[in-house]
Amino acid sequence: MSVTVAPHGLWKSPISGDSFTARSVTLSQVRVDGPDTYWVEGHPRQGGRGTLLRRRGTGETGEVLPLIDGSRLPDVGTRVHEYGGKAYAVHHGVIVFSDQTDGRVYTFDTADPRRVVRPLTTLSKVRYGDFWIADVRELVYAVAEDHSAPGEPVNKIVAIPLDGSAARDDSAIITVFEGHRLRSGTNGLPRRHQDCLDHLEPPEHAVDVLAAARRVPDLRGRHRSGGRPGGSPGRVRLRAALDA
Repeated sequence: MSVTVAPHGLWKSPISGDSFTARSVTLSQVRVDGPDTYWVEGHPRQGGRGTLLRRRGTGETGEVLPLIDGSRLPDVGTRVHEYGGKAYAVHHGVIVFSDQTDGRVYTFDTADPRRVVRPLTTLSKVRYGDFWIADVRELVYAVAEDHSAPGEPVNKIVAIPLDGSAARDDSAIITVFEGHRLRSGTNGLPRRHQDCLDHLEPPEHAVDVLAAARRVPDLRGRHRSGGRPGGSPGRVRLRAALDA
C-alpha cells in the first residue's frame, strides 16, 4: 500500500461536506387539517426542492401535489422576508402554496378528481407567503413583497381570490393594508381571527396594531403600543375578525 505525503491541511479527504448533506432531508412547516398532517421536506439532491407531504388519518404517507401544467414538479417555498416565510396553507383539503420556481401562488383541492393545480397569481416580481385561507370569503390572505421597483420592496397584506381571477389580472388582488417596512405574518387564529406583527423601525420602537374590519379592504380601529426605549419592539398581536 502506497502512502501519499502532503503538507498539513492540504491532504485530500474521502469525506466531503456534500457527502454529509446530500442525503439529509429537512422537515418544516407542519400543519394539521382534520385527520391529516402536512409538512414540507427539503431535498438537497433535487436542488433543495420543497416537497409537500401528507400523512392521512388512515396512515398512508405520500407527496400531495401533482405536476404543475402536467410537466413540472412543484417546489414549495417562498422568499418573503428574504429568509422565507410560510410557503403554504391548507384548510378543509384545499391547499394554497407558493412555488419557488416561478414565484406564483397556486391552489390544489385534494378532493378534486381531476388533480389539477391552478394558478392564483400572475408571473411577476411580487413574492407571496404567510398564507391564511378564508374559504367563507373565497379568499386567501397573504403577505406580498413587491420587488418590481428600485429600492426597498413594498410590503402589503393582500387578499387573493381563490377563483383564479387574479391569475389573469393583478387588479383582482385586494390590498388590505400597506405602508410599513416589515410585515411578519398573517397567522390564522382559530375560526374568525387573523394575526400579524408589524414592527416599526427605530426610533419609534413601537408596534402598530391595525385592526382590519370585517369588510375587506376597509380598516377600522388603529392604536400604537409603545416598546421599550433603546430596546427591541414589543410584540403585539393584531386580531381581525375577517369572517362575516
